[in-house]
Amino acid sequence: MKSQALVLSLLLLLSSTSLVASASSSEGPILVSVHEPEPIEAFSIISTYSLGVQSALARVSDISQYDSSVLEQTTSWVAIGATPVGEGLPHLNGAWLMTTDAGSGLGQLESMMDEGLIESFYPLIEK
Repeated sequence: MKSQALVLSLLLLLSSTSLVASASSSEGPILVSVHEPEPIEAFSIISTYSLGVQSALARVSDISQYDSSVLEQTTSWVAIGATPVGEGLPHLNGAWLMTTDAGSGLGQLESMMDEGLIESFYPLIEK
């Protein structure tokens, strides 16, 4: 048993010596390619949704379809984006429920979209 341990130790020592010798050879530097992550702006939460969800989102986020007086009174909004901006909604990754003061929600969400914090939004209203 002792001789087996000695043989294994010698084998291990010899194999690590050859690795050190090959690593210190004069072949020049070893170049390693590092994959840079995509900028956050290039990542889209919406693109991860099914086509049906994307279609529904495009429909409800068309703000021009809503009456301006309804938008002024709206205090609950759904925002879509990677950045947490409200209470996370359980069934859709990247969907956030935002509560705003009446009259200021639309402006706040448009500013957030201009800044790149969110990709899309829509008012949470009954039709």
